[in-house]
Amino acid sequence: MSKFNKIYLIDTLNNQILLIKYTKVNGQGLKSFFHPLKIDKNLKLEDLSKFITLDIEASINMEELIEIKDSSIFQPVMISAYNFYNEKSIFTNLSPNIDKLMEQFLLNFFDRSLHKFVIYAHNLTSFDGVFILKHLLKIGEKFDYKIDPLFRDRKLISIKCRFGQDKNGRYRYYIEFHDSLLLLNSSLKKLGDTFLSETPELMKMDNSEIMSYLLNPAKFSLLSKEGQIDLMNQLKNYCINDCISLSHIIHKFALLIFKDFKINIHKYPTISSLAMGIYLTKYLKSISLIPLITCKIYRDIRNAYHGGHTDVYQLYSNEDIHSYDYTSMYPSVMLENEMPVGDFSKFEGNPLNCGETFESLCNQHAFVKCSVYVDKSLNRPLYQTNVEINGELRSVCATGTFHNQWVYLKEICKYYELTNGLTRIVPDSIKKGYLFESKNIFKDYINEFFKIKQSVDKTNPMYLISKLMMNSLYGRFGLKQELTKHEFLDNLEIEKISFTKDINIKDIIEFDDLEKSLLITVFNSDEVKLKSSIPIAATITALARMKLSEILSDLELDILYIDTDSFKCLQKITELDRYKHLDFYGLGALKYEGSFSESIFLLPKVYGGIYKDSTSEITKVKGFKNKIEFNQLKDLLFKNKELKLTQNKWFRNMLKSEIKIMKTPYNLALNDNKRVNNLKTFKTNPYHFYNYDPESIKY
Repeated sequence: MSKFNKIYLIDTLNNQILLIKYTKVNGQGLKSFFHPLKIDKNLKLEDLSKFITLDIEASINMEELIEIKDSSIFQPVMISAYNFYNEKSIFTNLSPNIDKLMEQFLLNFFDRSLHKFVIYAHNLTSFDGVFILKHLLKIGEKFDYKIDPLFRDRKLISIKCRFGQDKNGRYRYYIEFHDSLLLLNSSLKKLGDTFLSETPELMKMDNSEIMSYLLNPAKFSLLSKEGQIDLMNQLKNYCINDCISLSHIIHKFALLIFKDFKINIHKYPTISSLAMGIYLTKYLKSISLIPLITCKIYRDIRNAYHGGHTDVYQLYSNEDIHSYDYTSMYPSVMLENEMPVGDFSKFEGNPLNCGETFESLCNQHAFVKCSVYVDKSLNRPLYQTNVEINGELRSVCATGTFHNQWVYLKEICKYYELTNGLTRIVPDSIKKGYLFESKNIFKDYINEFFKIKQSVDKTNPMYLISKLMMNSLYGRFGLKQELTKHEFLDNLEIEKISFTKDINIKDIIEFDDLEKSLLITVFNSDEVKLKSSIPIAATITALARMKLSEILSDLELDILYIDTDSFKCLQKITELDRYKHLDFYGLGALKYEGSFSESIFLLPKVYGGIYKDSTSEITKVKGFKNKIEFNQLKDLLFKNKELKLTQNKWFRNMLKSEIKIMKTPYNLALNDNKRVNNLKTFKTNPYHFYNYDPESIKY
């Protein structure tokens, strides 16, 4: 043992180092772990009321789009807001000068009495935020306020606005814009049905008449002057009512979370961040349990992080096909299994040459770099990895030998067992890896929310809340260790930053009507420490695939299609003796969804079926919002032709405050992106790679 905590295992006969093992590589002391959050003892019920709701109504000529043009632009008509704290509403008719009136309206929020208030819009990310961001930037430039939009994966998460500088140039006050849809992912009407059932007068108003005018502005000009005034009054009432309705939904949500967890939801812009806040406050007891994973360790283990297994094995069937879904797949594996936690170590070399066995490694949580062999005889291979097919990187389950793979060792051991050794790690191929301790850290969290879900009616708000909390936590652990920063700066400030070697500038966006520009910089896993743990996220998704594989590897089952947590199968699975134990009420159960008399599975996420009992049909085409008939999919398969479709697609430009809908082509055709199709038998076969090495591919 050296002073650097290295263990050298040396082959003295051949005079070579077999293994170097580093202990405790997850940083110095407790700073490298998640810390439990303390309950804010100063939090009062009054604080839950300190928020504002905002809504924008806009018109667009959809009839013109359908009949004449290829695109049409939304025109904001009215904006309103409701301050839940003082029960006051404001509104502005945005005609005729949208820019000036929008800025005047938004300036109402830059008031020190609203310090720390959150302004919610239901769909800030995709609608309201598009219209207000540029105007906030203009306000920032005009009054020397600091506007900080937060984007993640190119989606607007929040906008923090700082104002009220002191003599040292520091901002004393701030407000934040949040998207309530990122907390409660449902329509305002459905949320009203759930949260406002006892106060129906606060629910969303019927908007059919108003929408008919907003979607066809020409109808408005045909109204008399009195009719136009009356319609604008209706629109005003509707817009304000939406704000009031949303505010009561948010407040009731805030009260329910506060009652059980003593947490202020206004500090959390997304449901996953709120779930994490609840977990860290109530369920994380140790300060040295969940390691923060960053830098190269993060990048290594992220290569072992894959999503759900989705594949087509048979393109068509006119026999009865039965559909099954696992109930809450990810929460169930979080409940049942231990996770990689605690102090962890890194090793270089192959521990199997030094006394370790697969069994001893699997007793720990091991992520290793190695080569994986998948025998060509497997028609439904289980091992999932990324390979280049047709010039693009695809996540596939193929056969062959795959080199330089980062894998979760327990998953490979499971596939070795299920395939009788036809899926295995190539001997002597392990190069390096990480070993974690093991503990069940989610049992209490999942159990409590599942009990809540079981104890209430589906119309009870706690049913929705418990469902959201169970399904949102795991994704937060897979949060990318990457931060994109947006700063609104003048040219001199940008020039100074550009000479800083350590700053990665992604883009500089200039505005025609503003002196300042938007500087977009990117910070990667070497520079940021976000609260995420990629080993935990990778373990959860791997455990879900492992659970799916137990049925998928059963060659007596005729499985046509799988998708993450569901099967389409010729047999009634839970009626077979060996699977009857999966037919129960609870997390992880295999639930029968229905049967199809005729089915078609063209591609992952592209399928259709005729229900056996009702003869009604279902079709799903990923990325296409309009209805497609079952026979259209059938013609596509049997005639092997491309299906040329069009759909109205939204295009958003936040820097121009513009949303337009355009007629966009959507071409649907069979492809061999994940498996090879055989149109004579309607079967598919996996790709085979003799020696695939991702590190030899240059992008």
